[in-house]
Amino acid sequence: MIVLSALIFVAFTGCEKEDSNPIASTPKPAGLKTFSSNNVKLSPVYFSFDLKDSTTQTGAWDLKLTTMTAPEDTLGTFKFPGIQLNKTRNVKAKIVDNANLDSLNALTVTELVGDTDTSYAIGTLCLYYTGTTGTPPHSLKPYDKRIFVVETGSGKRVKFQMKSYYNTAGASGYMTFDYIVYE
Repeated sequence: MIVLSALIFVAFTGCEKEDSNPIASTPKPAGLKTFSSNNVKLSPVYFSFDLKDSTTQTGAWDLKLTTMTAPEDTLGTFKFPGIQLNKTRNVKAKIVDNANLDSLNALTVTELVGDTDTSYAIGTLCLYYTGTTGTPPHSLKPYDKRIFVVETGSGKRVKFQMKSYYNTAGASGYMTFDYIVYE
């Protein structure tokens, strides 16, 4: 009888222990937001991290999502999606490779730079070209572990990661990124 009681006790405590351990999952980072633009091939989209939305060209924007002339390569010069920083508001940025959005501390990143008339802190380095067969004959993809750290016009730090250049219907020109603003 004592042995049976001990077995029942062990069985129930084992069940209790399993029930108290929830299934492990990867939580989304605190403050994570997602932005999806209108078609940047038709007209630039101006984005403000303060508003957490697009704004007008005359508004207090931080990023201009647009198409830019990509550097000449074997394909010649061509239009490529890019990001310009608002020079008037002294917006600065830095590209951090081999990083994760959830673990990178944007407050510790140094040497952020602003755009000049001849160079861009981010420019056309937000997506890369992959040649494929079929229709369309190419695709643009975000870098897996490339994070952009931005110091906004209002002095806030932000980190963001490109997610896509295509809308849910598969049309190109729709830039989507995840971001976290350090308030």
